[in-house]
Amino acid sequence: MSDANWLLQKSLYELLSTDPSVLNILDGPRVHDAVPRKADYPLVAFGDGQSRDWSTATERGDEHVVSLRVWSRGGGKRENAEIIAVVRSVLDAADLVVPGHHVVNFQFETADIRRDQGGDIWRGLVRFRAVTEPIAA
Repeated sequence: MSDANWLLQKSLYELLSTDPSVLNILDGPRVHDAVPRKADYPLVAFGDGQSRDWSTATERGDEHVVSLRVWSRGGGKRENAEIIAVVRSVLDAADLVVPGHHVVNFQFETADIRRDQGGDIWRGLVRFRAVTEPIAA
């Protein structure tokens, strides 16, 4: 992963873990880099991340795919969908700050919700696409 990708994730983590609407729908600070072993549900955890060169002939840039996983239990699919909607709303409205980089764009790509094979846990996956350019010193 590029430095911009990690800095983008840190920015998203900071935003989601402190946003009142996210804290409210998750019943507390339940945004994680990875799913904890003894997790309280519902929660949001960062999933796989990708970045690739998005440079032009004159400008350097990176394209990033950010995946967030949403885990819910008691509220089922509806709870999972509501959490995804809140996360989307927060990120759609955000003026993202990535140190040393300009966020050219940040947009929702896709969301998917599935029931775990065990039957009582719902897993959501929401993906966003971002393009960043380094800020010239």
